[in-house]
Order: sequence, then structure tokens, then C-alpha cells
Amino acid sequence: MVFRDRASLLHHPIQLSRLSRSLAWIVALAFALIAGGCGDDGDDPPRMAVNPTRLELVKGRTGTATATADGRPAGRLASWSSANLAVATVSEATDGSAVITGVGVGETEVTVSMRGGSARLTVVVADAVIESIAVTPPTPSLAAGTTTALTATAMLSDMTTRNVTAQVTWTSSDTTKATVNSTGTVRGVAKGTSTIRAAMGTLSAMTTVTVTDAVLTSLAVTPVNPSVPKGLTQQMTATGTFSDGTTQNLTAMATWTSNAAARATVSAAGLVTAVTEGDATITAAMGTINGSSVVTVTAAVLQSIAITPATPSVAKGLTLSLTATGTYSDNSTQDLSATATWTSSNVAVATVNGRVVTGVTAGTSTITATMGAVSGTTSLEVTAAVLQSIQVTPVNTSLPRGRTRQFTATGLFSDSTSQDLTTAVTWTSSDAAMAAISNADGTRGLATAIALGTVTITATMGTISGTTNLTVTAAVVDSIAVTPATFTVALGTTQQLTATATYSDTSTQDVTTQVTWSSSNASRAAVSNADGSRGLVTALAAGAVTISATLSGVTGTSAGTVTAATLNSIAVAPATASISEGSTQQYTATGTYSDNSTLDLTDQVTWSSSDTAMAQISNAAGSHGLATGISAGNVTITATMGAVSGTASLTVVAVVLQSIAVTPATASIFEGATRQYTATGTYSDNSTQDLTDQVTWSSSDIAMAQISNAAGSRGLATAISAGDVTITATMGAVSGTASLTVVAVVLQSIAVTPASGDLPVGLTLALTATGSYSNGTSQDLTNAVVWSSSNEAGATVSNTDGTRGVVTALAQSTVTITATLGAISGTATVNVLAPTIVSIAVAPATAAIDAGATQQFTATATLSDASTADVTNSATWTSSDTAVATVAAGGLATGVGAGTATITAAQDGISGTASLTVRALMSITISEAVDLAWGTTKQLVATGTYSDASTADVTELATWTTSDAAAISVSDSAGTKGLVTGISTAGATITATIGTISDSSAIGGCKIVINEFQVRGTTASDEFIELASNCTSEQSLVGLRIAYRSATNANPIDGADSSLVVTLAGTMAVGEHVFYVNSAVAGSYTGERGTFTNGMADAGGLGLRVGVSATVVDMVGWGGATNLFFETARVTAPNATQSAARTPNRADTDNNFADFALVTVKTPGAAN
Repeated sequence: MVFRDRASLLHHPIQLSRLSRSLAWIVALAFALIAGGCGDDGDDPPRMAVNPTRLELVKGRTGTATATADGRPAGRLASWSSANLAVATVSEATDGSAVITGVGVGETEVTVSMRGGSARLTVVVADAVIESIAVTPPTPSLAAGTTTALTATAMLSDMTTRNVTAQVTWTSSDTTKATVNSTGTVRGVAKGTSTIRAAMGTLSAMTTVTVTDAVLTSLAVTPVNPSVPKGLTQQMTATGTFSDGTTQNLTAMATWTSNAAARATVSAAGLVTAVTEGDATITAAMGTINGSSVVTVTAAVLQSIAITPATPSVAKGLTLSLTATGTYSDNSTQDLSATATWTSSNVAVATVNGRVVTGVTAGTSTITATMGAVSGTTSLEVTAAVLQSIQVTPVNTSLPRGRTRQFTATGLFSDSTSQDLTTAVTWTSSDAAMAAISNADGTRGLATAIALGTVTITATMGTISGTTNLTVTAAVVDSIAVTPATFTVALGTTQQLTATATYSDTSTQDVTTQVTWSSSNASRAAVSNADGSRGLVTALAAGAVTISATLSGVTGTSAGTVTAATLNSIAVAPATASISEGSTQQYTATGTYSDNSTLDLTDQVTWSSSDTAMAQISNAAGSHGLATGISAGNVTITATMGAVSGTASLTVVAVVLQSIAVTPATASIFEGATRQYTATGTYSDNSTQDLTDQVTWSSSDIAMAQISNAAGSRGLATAISAGDVTITATMGAVSGTASLTVVAVVLQSIAVTPASGDLPVGLTLALTATGSYSNGTSQDLTNAVVWSSSNEAGATVSNTDGTRGVVTALAQSTVTITATLGAISGTATVNVLAPTIVSIAVAPATAAIDAGATQQFTATATLSDASTADVTNSATWTSSDTAVATVAAGGLATGVGAGTATITAAQDGISGTASLTVRALMSITISEAVDLAWGTTKQLVATGTYSDASTADVTELATWTTSDAAAISVSDSAGTKGLVTGISTAGATITATIGTISDSSAIGGCKIVINEFQVRGTTASDEFIELASNCTSEQSLVGLRIAYRSATNANPIDGADSSLVVTLAGTMAVGEHVFYVNSAVAGSYTGERGTFTNGMADAGGLGLRVGVSATVVDMVGWGGATNLFFETARVTAPNATQSAARTPNRADTDNNFADFALVTVKTPGAAN
């Protein structure tokens, strides 16, 4: 260790302590050096050596090195240092040796020096190594049948930790108690303990898992009733409480559901995603146990704020308007410029008032926009440049009366920079009665055309001003409204449409007789252009159609639907009927349509009764139209569908009790025994009814026999003493009798039947005890004996009235059941077997599919012990009608023809059923696509209407064809069926067919063109490229790109382009002009769709192409270029004040020179 001055030595306590220990050695060394003479050799640095010369370490571990000077230990006079402290550090031990610690992976040198001499050793540090493994939690406990996750954590040599759960090898010492998989998930198998071991190489760690036989009693979902902002997520936890009072995290095992997935969804792992505002109940279930929590989705919250432009610049003394855009938790955005709080970090450089910043002096300041706890910033540069001139654009433009035009004032400064001064200048018009221009915040520079003529528009700032001319022309059609905007018309009927034009001066005019009417599908609905009937639509075939009205290039539309023939009447049969109280009558409803066709509507109409106290009629599935008589009288039965109904008359006739028959008519029982009697009433309509529970029972001698009138035992006679009695059943004035003889006997033995039997767990077996008496007779003593079981853990036997002698199997064993009466008893042996199937449930219970489609059914067996098992793959599957549907092994049903079939799953003599309805396709309707641009795509959707009036998306089921694949192609490949692609500017008819059912849609062709471009403006980077189309519907730009070719790029059409490429996205609305600007001037324009880099030269070519294919939709070349991107003849290269624009707007004759003109009024984003 070396000290640079005496002060540092004297004031360092560690050094002072070391000084005392080493003083004698230093003094001795000094005398030795003096004794060696004072020649030149005394000033030579010592020869240093280090051992070892190479040291290899791993991160976190240390090594030592020693140094010698002239062959002697250097001790503490040497100084150690590391060339790279990020790789290795070095400290000095008490004996002067170096302690070197590996810090980061790499290689460095450690140097030892002493009085000008030095030596080096190389230190190589490898990554940290694992030194031990720990398993957590240390002693987990779980219930049998549940799981818990273990984690393996490695401790590394650099004292860091690493999760190695997926890298270790997991094993269980007793897989009959607990198993563990490769991810550390432990499953409890049976009560007991098992040691779980995690091993990696020679390292391992263990934990003891305890498996209990506790059962799940409740499930709690937390957090309880949380609020989650729209777009964010919330992790839910399911904690189970078991019968032994323990709790366990069951999040990964539970089945998670949401009762309102439109508001909040939940993943299999319990992660809730907030979708839209409102409440959703999130439920975690395990078997029959479940818990829930109500998640309230609140409004999206602000996440971030972005300020644009990102790096603004403003001249000293001028202002600049900034925009603050907030991004919310649901990824939506909102302009916060007016509501945010704006601040400047340096008001000496720039001040801010609302969104408007003012340059005070040259320099930079950070501008911040804040909403609550969220803020965004941008760095503003204030320059010292002075304004020299103002340029007003557009230059010398025209504007129809009533319309507005935004003018822009661009200031040119002394440092050759430019700035948008639109909101800073003062605007004036030479004749405000002809055209007015606004100086109001938010609309500065916005001119409004008022009266025909020409005015001068002036922008002034201080003593500098700029001007342009504005000519007000006659008002033009802005829009056309077709009324009604939507309409529905039945097949064969008509609908009159009206067209109203709104002009640029807000005036309106009925132009029904001036527009040109057209239909998107004339075979479905035709529209007239004939005098006297213009706009009259005639319905020809069912489906959707768009009716258009066009005038002066402006189009308005109305969406129409042609429906099938309408329902005219409903006939209910039978028209008249008579039934008695309590009986039923089935009605049918037959509909007659406007085309005279008929259809059974029994299951589709709504049935009603005029008096439900007299008769009721069912609307339930399977019993539609079934009327039940309640009480005597006349009612009207009505079947209703929409506004159409039909009726029938029903008379309910009262019935009168005429006689009562008591059974058995004669009987003999022993003293103490019982006999159940039944009373059956016969009515005036010859119907019969069991009156056992309604009559009053009596015995002629209650000393011999009594009979019960108690609920649950009505008609049960009990023998008291020997003799003959009469049993009577009475209801009102009507009664019936039976004879009962009570016999006195002595019981000698009891026989229990069956004497032995097999009984699966969970099922019951009714035993009968029969007594044999001294007179040789026998009697059923089942309800008189006392029943007992030799092993109630294996099987119990009931002594409760109504279930006496019923054995319930509980656990596999052999049990003796005894029946005892007095001193006499009898036995039976019951062998309790494993559980068996008692029922099978098929899911779904009802389903509907199309012919040719499939439906997967599952079969779940309920066993005799109330447990369930999936028997889908082991059951035998059958269909009641293979002409309707077939079903394969595993429960996969296939629709064959229209109708309903019963699907049955059977196993071990037990079966379950489900109902499968196969629908017949009646019609197909293709979604409308008015036209399609060359090189673009659009997805068509085919909707099928079925025999049950339901609809479904059949796009992927249909076969798609086109009338002209060279004009518009359509995909018939799975996954992309119905996707149409424009191949040229011609149109085609697209057809979707399923079997014999089809629909067609006529799609017109159109084209997107490069409509205007500028290769240089006020600066070399002042460039833009504009696109427009002649399409009459919105078009997708996905798949297209604008490619630039330099003047000498000699590649073929499908060869490589130059560096400027714009990949398009989004859509282009009708009449929209989409444009892109050089990224260097982004923000100088209003409304650009995107930017490009690596600008254009004074000679070159642009191509609008489909991806990188040879298909080029449009090309334009200019200047002296020799590349292939041009049509017929190139455009003259525009200068700095010009753009090249198609004149008139969107003109396209495939001749660039003829189609384009060089203009000084540049209109990116608007018509030329």
C-alpha cells in the first residue's frame, strides 16, 4: 500500500497500526540499502514477480496472489490494482498478499507495483456456479386429490439466486402418497407423507410433503370485489378450506368462469382482463364447491401522455401550439391539450399558456403536460432567428360558396429555417362580404366562401405580410341523403326512395328525379330511372341490397333488405273441441304466406288461452300447443306470430264421481300386521282416478282393525285382534267397502329375502321379512320387525316408516342383516361391491347443426356412490335415425339430413340421451361489396338462413367462385374463403354455393392512383406523395406499398426498389386523399397518413405495387429518369415551387405526361 503524503499516513488509523508492526523491518531494510553503497545501482527499481501469473475464478469467489521484489517477499510495501473493477477487485491481506474477487465475467490484469517496479497476473472470471439448492415451501401439506407447486431455488457463488424449478429432476419417495411432475407440481394421492427431492448434478434438496384425507368444504376467491380499470388485468386467487381446518392455494386447480365475458374475461390461471365497464362475477369451482368475487370494471385510466411535435423549435418572440395525447389502459387515445396542465422548466427561455408556448430567448426548455399523476415532456428549442417573409398557401385557389378552406402562413427566417405561423399571424380579407377569414383560436386562417367573386387573403406579423387570392365559385353538391336510410321490403312489393342534395352553402334540394339510381344487386332489387317512377325499388329475391343515388360525382346510399314472403294468416286445428276437466287436447298451427305457401308453425307460435282458470295451453319445448282442461266452461285458444294470429274454440266439461272401488276387496292378515288399501274413483265420463289420499277411511270395529287417515299412510290398515271388519272409503256421498279378516297366530320363524345378494356402494336393496306362523300361514312382517346390521360402516338398514328393511351399501364388505320380532329373528347376507353406473348424462342435452357439420357429445356416468366419470370414449354411441345424423365412437355426431335424432350413449346396461336437430339450409346471403380496388382485398361473408329461421355464418362452408378471375379473384381455401382480390380495374360477380343453394354479388372494379407528388419544396426534404381513388366504397390499403426507383435504377418491374418504400396500412374512405410526407418535414403538413425517409430526386419514378410482386397498380415517372416506373411518357420534373398533380383530379389515361400537370397550388390531402 502506497501513501502519497505524510498527512494521509498520520491520519489513517489502519495505517498507523500497521506502521507499528512493520517499523523494525523497514528500519532494517533501510540500513541494508545504505550499507550496500551509494552507487547508481541503488536507484534501480526492484525486479518484481507475482505468483501465480494466471488466476481463474468464478463470479463471487476469491483467490490469492503474492509478490516478490528482487527475490524477497514484497510484503506490505507493494501496491495492488485491478485494470477492470467490473471484472475483478483486489484487496490486501494482513501479510501483504492480494485477495482477488471475481465480480463479472471477463478477463483483466491485476498489477503489483513497488518503487517503480511492477508485475502482472491475468485474472479470468467465469460465470457464477451453483453452490446449493433449496426447495420451498419447506414442509407443505395438501389434501388428497389436490396439488401444490414447489419451487427449487439455486444459490450461486456470487450470492445471487436463480429459479431452477424447470431444470432440476423431481422425484417422490412414495408415489402411493404423493407424485411430482417435471415442473415441481405435487399431487396428493393418499393420506401419508412422502419426501420430494430436487436434484441437479451432484446437488439436491428435499422437503417432506404431508397428504391429508381432509375434504374441501369451501372456496374463497380474493381479492374480494375488486375494481379494475378497463384494459388492465387482475390476478385472482382461489383458497380452499378443508374439513381439518387447513387452507390451500387452489388457483391452478380450480375451473374459472365469468358470468359476463363481454365485461371481464378470466383465464384458466385466474387472470381477469377488464373488457368493458360493468360488473362480472368471477367464479372458481372444484367439483361441487365454488366461490366467487364480483369484479367491477371501471373506466379506462390514463397511462401516459405524449407531446407532439416531439422535438419542437420556435423563433424568439414567436408562439407554437403543442398537442398532448393521452394513452389509456384500454389502449385508446384522447387529445388532452385543452385539459392538461402545461409548464416550462425554464421560463426565461420559453413560457407556456395552455398548449401555446412562446419563445423568450434563445436556448432550450422542457415543456411538460400533466394530468393528475401522469405527465409527458418534450424539449423545446428557441432560436434567435428573425422573420424575413411570410408565404401563404394554398396559392391562388378557388372555393365553392359555403365551403371553408384552411390557409397556412409559413414564416421564412434569417437562419433559413421555416415555421408554421398560422396561429400567430393576423388574417384579413379584402372583402369580408365575399369571403371571411378567422382570427379565433382553433380556427385561425380558416376562410369561409360567402358570395361569388375574388378576394385577397393577407397574413400579417409585425411589418411582414404575405398574400394569396381566393376565388368564390358557385355552391356544389356536398352530400346526398337517401330516405329512408334503411328499409325492409317483402318479396314482390315496392319501396319509394327519395334523394335530397345538400349543397356547400347548406341549402338543400329534392333531386330524386335528377340523380342516377343504381342497385348493388339488380337481381335482388331493381330501382327505376324511368320518368314518373325514379327511385322506386322493386323486390325480386330475398337478401340485402344497397341502393345508390349519384349526382355530380357525389353518391348517397340506402341499405335495404328483401324479406321472404310475409305471413298472412294462421289456422288453428281443431277449430272446435271438447274435453273433460284434467284431460288434454293437442292443437296445431298452420301458417299461410303471401305466396300461398303453408308451413307448420305449431312450435314457433305463442299459444294463449282466454281463461287460464278453465284451460291452459303449453309453450314449453316438446309440448307446444297442448291444452289442459282445468274447470268447466268455454275458452278461446289463440296462436300468435308477430302481428298475425288464429283462434279455436275449446269446451271443458265437468265430471262427477259415481263410485269408489276399494282394493283388495277381501284380505286376511295376522294380528299386528298391516295392509295397504287403495280407493279408485269412477267418474261420469268413465274416467278413473286414484283417490286413496283424498277419501276418508274408516273401520267397522277399531278394536279388531284400525285404518289410517294420516298424511303419508292413508289407507294403511293395522290388525289389532282376531275377527272380521269392514273397511270403508268415503268421499262426499259416495263410498266403497272391502272385507278384512284378522287372524290370531303365533310367530315361529322369520325368513329374510333375498337371503343373500350383491349390492354396489351407494345403492339400496329392499329386504322383506316373512313370518311363518303356527297355523302354517305366513305374513309379510317387513314393517313390523326391528332391522339391524352387523357392520354399519359397510351397510345400514332402515327402521323408518316407508323404508323399513331397505339396506344402503356404504363400503366394500360382507354384512349380515337381521330382522327381529320378539324372540324370533332371521338373517340375510349382503356383499357390498364397488360402485356401478346408475345413470349417464349426455351433453349437450340439445344441439342443432347443419347437414354435413359435426357435433361433439360427451357422456358422464354417475356411479352408485354419487361420484362421476367421463365415459365418452368407452360408451357405445347410437343414433335413432341415421338418415338425420350418424354418431361415431367417441360421441362425434355428423348431420346427414334435416330432422331430429336421439343420440344415445350406453354402457353396462345404462344409457343416456341427447336431442340433435339437423337444420336444412334455405338461402344464402353474401355481404355487400360495392367495388374493389385493383391490388386490394376485402373479406365477403356468407350468411345462411335455415329451416328453423335461424341464421349462421357459412362463409367457410360455401364454395366460392368468380365470373372473371382475371378481374376479381375469390379464395375458396379453408381459412380465407370469401376473400376477394382485385386483379384489374374490371368488375366481376362473386357466388357462394352450398349444395343447390347460392347467392351472388356484383362487385365493380376501381383503382387507387398516385394523385399528386412533390420532390422538393422550400427545402430538399419538403416532399409528399398523395393517393386517391375512383372507388365508391371504402377500400383497404393493406398489402400495397409505394416504391421509389432512382433515375438510373435499371431493375425489372419485379426487381429491387430504391431505398424509399412506404408500406401502406388502414383504409381509404370514399373521396379521401391519403398522403405521406418526408419524415424530415413531419408536422409541417396537416393530416398526413405517414412518413418516408431517403427522399426523391429531380428525376425518378414511383410505383404503387402489391407487396414485392410484379403487380404494379399505378406508376409515374418524371424528369430524365430511365427506369421502368412510368406510363407512356414521363412528367416534366417539378421545381421547388411546384407539385405534379393529376388534372383533373384522379385523371388516369395511362400516360403520365397527359394525366399530370405542374401546379403551384399544392393540395396534399384534398382534391386537385
